[in-house]
Amino acid sequence: MAVATGSRHDVALMHDPRILARRAKVTVTPDAALMDPPAPRGPIVQVTLTDGRKVDHFTRFPPGAKENPLNTQAVNAKARDLVAPVLGERKTEQLIEQVNKL
Repeated sequence: MAVATGSRHDVALMHDPRILARRAKVTVTPDAALMDPPAPRGPIVQVTLTDGRKVDHFTRFPPGAKENPLNTQAVNAKARDLVAPVLGERKTEQLIEQVNKL
């Protein structure tokens, strides 16, 4: 099931039985070691496959971290994704334009 990028904040989709079935397969386990301010901020993602094998990935500096800052284009895209549903596209573009002039 493909979900459009802008749909990740869609409250109705959060209650969709297909989405809930997939969420039920996910366990989030906090790691106290990552709560230490000097610790890396990146997530460790581990997936257990249907055959029992486990694969994992660690993103040391995720996009937006101070060591891997977003460029202006990425910040603008994130703003559009988060703000446009609230302000509308026209006002969002005006806001982005004004902020980029600062």
